[in-house]
Amino acid sequence: MSIQKLRQSMRACREAITPYKQDIAAINIAQNIRATAIYQQSRHVAVYCAIGGEINLQPLIEAAWADGKQCYLPVVQGNNMTFARYCEDTEVISNVFGINEPVSARVVITAADLELVLTPLVAFDRKANRLGMGGGYYDRAFSFLVPPSDGVGNGCRKGHWPTLMGVAHACQEVDLLHPELWDVPLDCVVTDQDIHTCV
Repeated sequence: MSIQKLRQSMRACREAITPYKQDIAAINIAQNIRATAIYQQSRHVAVYCAIGGEINLQPLIEAAWADGKQCYLPVVQGNNMTFARYCEDTEVISNVFGINEPVSARVVITAADLELVLTPLVAFDRKANRLGMGGGYYDRAFSFLVPPSDGVGNGCRKGHWPTLMGVAHACQEVDLLHPELWDVPLDCVVTDQDIHTCV
């Protein structure tokens, strides 16, 4: 199956989930994420506003605020993406992709200073490979995590580097994805039903 057809199939899968089941999935994903050690240890957490059947993080976001976390939403700037502070009173506006982002990005954080990044995706496999929407925004933002092909460089997945946690419905799992050299792998994937390869 081509990448384009896979994207269409997986998007159709998540968009077919009923509102009731979406609400249940949102509650379950919040519980599963909060149960991970990396969430419990992290203070600066990147979240996202769901569109197109993506699993809704609002229950998790509200829990994160209550847990004393600082949350950040991605902000698209040309071909790049930054992260702006997201609080209960933050005003948001729909961007060119129809995704809500803060109107004012006065409080921003660099990608390298985030501790946990909750990453939306179209499909994932058990090796923590991620298929996104095709824009490459997350791959560019976190390209510093990928070591050069010669194995020498600053790429590192431990220490102070952010943990990339894919967030998805269980139905978005596929047998195998074939990542490109520029694709940034996830550290783990959390679904509404399970936690895969979590650090």
